[in-house]
Amino acid sequence: MGDFFYAPRAATARVGQPVRFVNRGAIEHTVADTTAQGRVRSRLVKPRPLGPGASQTVRFGRPGLVRYVCTFHPTLMAGTIRVVA
Repeated sequence: MGDFFYAPRAATARVGQPVRFVNRGAIEHTVADTTAQGRVRSRLVKPRPLGPGASQTVRFGRPGLVRYVCTFHPTLMAGTIRVVA
């Protein structure tokens, strides 16, 4: 992630594969999963402030589409991960 974007915006991962979010920007960002409507639910990814250079690694336990946003900048930073078996 950078300042006000995730790259790539869409990715694919296997069940159990580590997915690492790294803040390459100059300000803090977070990662939190959302509903299809964009409401933060934080069931799969617990948001925590990630300062410049910080990272967070998550593993998804079942197939499906994971939508996520930065809780500080949700209208600017959103992405998806398709989790496959």
